[in-house]
Amino acid sequence: MIKIEKLKKRVSLQLDEIAAKLMSEPGSALSEILKIEQGLPDGFDASLMREIKFRKAQLENILGDFSAAEKNLAELARDLENVIDEPALIKVTNEQGNNYLALNRLEEAADAYLKCLKILEKNQDFAKMCVPMNNIGQIYWYNQDSVKAKEYYLRSLKLAEQYTPESAGDILINLGILAAEQAEFDAAESYYLKALKVLEKFGDNARIPLLYLNFALLYEDCEKFELAGEFHRKTINGFRESHNQFGEMHASMNYSGFLIKQNKLNEVKKLLDHSFALADEVNAESQKIQLYLHYRDYYEKTRKYKTALMYQEKYHDAEVARLESQQKEKTADILAKYESEQKEKEAAVLREKNREIEKQRHELDIANAKLLNVNKELENRVEDIMAKWQSQVMLNQSQESLNGLVSIVSGIAHQWKQPLNNISLIAQNLVDSYEFDEFSLETLNKFSDQLSSQIHYMADIIDDFAYNFKGMQDNREFHLSHTLKVIRKLLDKTLELENIKTEYIIEHDPLIFGRESEIIQVFMVILSNAIELFQQHKTPDPKIKVMINKMESEVNIVVFDNGPQVAEKDIEHLFEAYFSTKSKSTNTGLGLALARKIISERFDGSIICRNVKTGVEFLIKIPIKEK
Repeated sequence: MIKIEKLKKRVSLQLDEIAAKLMSEPGSALSEILKIEQGLPDGFDASLMREIKFRKAQLENILGDFSAAEKNLAELARDLENVIDEPALIKVTNEQGNNYLALNRLEEAADAYLKCLKILEKNQDFAKMCVPMNNIGQIYWYNQDSVKAKEYYLRSLKLAEQYTPESAGDILINLGILAAEQAEFDAAESYYLKALKVLEKFGDNARIPLLYLNFALLYEDCEKFELAGEFHRKTINGFRESHNQFGEMHASMNYSGFLIKQNKLNEVKKLLDHSFALADEVNAESQKIQLYLHYRDYYEKTRKYKTALMYQEKYHDAEVARLESQQKEKTADILAKYESEQKEKEAAVLREKNREIEKQRHELDIANAKLLNVNKELENRVEDIMAKWQSQVMLNQSQESLNGLVSIVSGIAHQWKQPLNNISLIAQNLVDSYEFDEFSLETLNKFSDQLSSQIHYMADIIDDFAYNFKGMQDNREFHLSHTLKVIRKLLDKTLELENIKTEYIIEHDPLIFGRESEIIQVFMVILSNAIELFQQHKTPDPKIKVMINKMESEVNIVVFDNGPQVAEKDIEHLFEAYFSTKSKSTNTGLGLALARKIISERFDGSIICRNVKTGVEFLIKIPIKEK
């Protein structure tokens, strides 16, 4: 009995030491906790065993092994509900929410946080309610509902300031991130400064470097690059001083990526080597794989293309090995379960497997049917709109109205190309997941959400064109920096899939007066054309650069791509209706004509295309005028 009590005391102390190393040395902490678990006798103290499993799940979350964490947390939740240990259940349900949030399973995350909140409300434990409330704000943020997210953050902050002021720092940081996402840079900076005061007041040195990283990212967004670099360095030094090797590794990797973007390459190799050495020390294998991409980008920038290719191959091989390892683990688990079954149950197991396959096939058929129905609904919607427009044309007998209709329909076709391509990719991924036996209800929901997002975007395009065609959209003042944020939301995923590098340079950002949606149409026409030409000509290392500057009383917009140049005989016809240098079967030749019409008639500006040394430039000039 005395030996057991001594062992319990020793394990408790070891768990306290591991808790102190959660963020700084997660890899070694997980190794230690596995060693403790293996050395304990059967029937050891149930409460301590649950604490071991909880700490193990926390570390698995930190290290990105979300599936293992989910399994451990689910087992813990079942055990705690049976023993009615509410304080422990609060910790577990909150961590389950964190796990689901990391997996982007937002509904399950919300259920877990609400369950945690319900227990706290029942016990009137207001001091701890700010944590799940803050996390619910995170879910709204993930769902891009900034109003609701801010509402929950502020509720959480009010509770924290009243009961647990030391926890207000994390909430203020979330408010800062939300403000930065909305380009409210001054507000974001103010929240971060308040958070820094809280963390410094309570001596929370572990979180201060994380806050420095948020400062760095904020200053990158508002193009204060010197301050961004300064805070990247502060982040590294902060983690180093707190002996957080895991954090220092990430900070060094982030800073190297920032320097690569800024073409300041002198320190990059040293930073990458240091980050890789730290990743090796803390057993962060997934981070080492990501570092291969940073090495690739660095050597590509320094024109050492063979070395860049070597690191690209290393990344590919490591990813393949990681996926194979995961598959082997899954296979080993399946075989272990299969071999443990009695032989007389083998036939039943096989029949159950066949039923599961049939169920998945049925779910795939339902998903395909839903996709077809949605496409049919969209087709019907377009037909209804076209019928109304055609009726108006017949009444007016106006050639101008007819030309407008053709432009609108062509514009819809032009802007639908990319989301249709995305839907095709999603559908292919859905088929691939079935063929590789990775199909599940979660996979179905994930792809269904992605399809819904693309379809809503396509529907919005129709509404937007119809709205503009009727001349009902109000003119207003807007910044081109906001316009570019909208464009990036629409195209960044496509650009990433096509490995197209993009750069956005805004030297001045004056207010423009007019219809922002029409400027968005112009950008979409030019950028979509560039993407299609990259694909058509298989352009190596494709790049797009957008530059915005103010020259006296006008704004200059330059959109550059390093795709094929336009034949000199075609440049003068490029903005004519029905003229296209691309395939006639897939292009109407109305995109650039519509772009010129918008710039010249709506904004009193001009647009030209010209060949430059390494590609093609579109130059748009818009006069700045009073509203």
